[in-house]
Amino acid sequence: MDAMNVEESRSSLESASKLLKYFQYNPQRDSATDVRSVLLVVAALIAAATFTAGVNPPGGVWQETDYGKANTKSDDHLAGRSVLATTGNVFAVFLFFNSAAFSSSIIVISYLVYNFPFYLEIWIAMASMTFTYSASIVAITDQTHINSFYMYLALILPFILRSLVEGYKKLSK
Repeated sequence: MDAMNVEESRSSLESASKLLKYFQYNPQRDSATDVRSVLLVVAALIAAATFTAGVNPPGGVWQETDYGKANTKSDDHLAGRSVLATTGNVFAVFLFFNSAAFSSSIIVISYLVYNFPFYLEIWIAMASMTFTYSASIVAITDQTHINSFYMYLALILPFILRSLVEGYKKLSK
């Protein structure tokens, strides 16, 4: 009976491997247009999800201002500020990685639509969306708990890394 289970496990692993291999990128089978379309959809979904998570953070925002009461453990908080931001490090980690994912998806979109008709308008829209994201983060974040330097670093880090990779490729040719 053990040999039968081993054989079934091996068979299901081979099936899963074949299925995974089928969905992997294959330059002989997949056209550049199809790949570009898939990448645009994935990047747009990531941009939308991370933008939404940034402007409407986990835990929501405080609904009313509370200046803390004497002899209570209640901290001051302002209406419209992120609840999670008062936890400090957890929100900082969330904000860093969410901002990096947002910025990376914007870079991918800009590369994929380069030289398309209306590229300038798309670029203006993406830049505006990035500034809106940044302004929203600043508005909902209590600056005493979160250092905005890390959020801005996360936003520009993908651009810097992409520039370094492109520069390295040019130098190595």
